[in-house]
Amino acid sequence: MKFDLRGHHLPLSNAWKEYAERRLAFALRRFDRWIGCVRVRISDVNGPRGGVDKSCQIMAEMVPTGVVRAEANDSDAYVVIDCAADRLEQSVRRHVRRIRNARRGRESIRDVGAFALLHGMDRGPHAGA
Repeated sequence: MKFDLRGHHLPLSNAWKEYAERRLAFALRRFDRWIGCVRVRISDVNGPRGGVDKSCQIMAEMVPTGVVRAEANDSDAYVVIDCAADRLEQSVRRHVRRIRNARRGRESIRDVGAFALLHGMDRGPHAGA
C-alpha cells in the first residue's frame, strides 16, 4: 500500500506525515491486498481566521475496481486524521464485504422472492386456495 500525503494551503510537518501514515496503516492493515494507493489531503479551510478549519480528505484506490473516499473536519489536525481514518476503514470494510458477497453469488431475499413470484413458485399458506 502506497501513501501520498499532501497539504493544501498548509505546510505538512514530518510529524503529521508520520502520524497519518502510521494511523492509516493501522486502520487499513486487514485490507492491504485490496488497496493500491491511499491519497491524503490535509487542508486549512479558513486560513488565519481559525476555528474548525482543518479538513482531511482520504481517497483509497481499490485494487479490483473502485475508489473509496472519506472526509473529516476539525480544528486539530491529529483529530481530523483519526476521524477520517476511522471513516475510511468503515467504508473500505463495507466495499470489500460487497465484493465478497457478489463473488459468492449471494442473493438478497427480495431477489429470491421476486424470482419466485415471476415463475409461479409462491407456495404461501393461501397458495392454490
